[in-house]
Amino acid sequence: PFKHFTTCVHAERRLPVFAAVNVADIGRPKAMPGRPKWYLDPRIAEDQQPDDSIFSDELHRGHMAAREYVYWGRSEGERQRADADSFTLTNACPQLRSFN
Repeated sequence: PFKHFTTCVHAERRLPVFAAVNVADIGRPKAMPGRPKWYLDPRIAEDQQPDDSIFSDELHRGHMAAREYVYWGRSEGERQRADADSFTLTNACPQLRSFN
């Protein structure tokens, strides 16, 4: 399970269909940390996750569950886990560069 959210992934299309986010104002810091790198979700087959072939200079990786909404918690560890979870490829959806 992801921390503070879940996604539903379409295996054939290799993209998240929707996300459900638990939003709270508990321990929300004023500033966001540096962005982690995107990584594969170890629970789902790699060939069912988006790869670099669908992303480009104009079509970036966007968050289905926005990291700004999941980055909260009672401890720094909880916030860091939620932030890292938001960078799994099963949470990545195509987004125009101008919106990112």
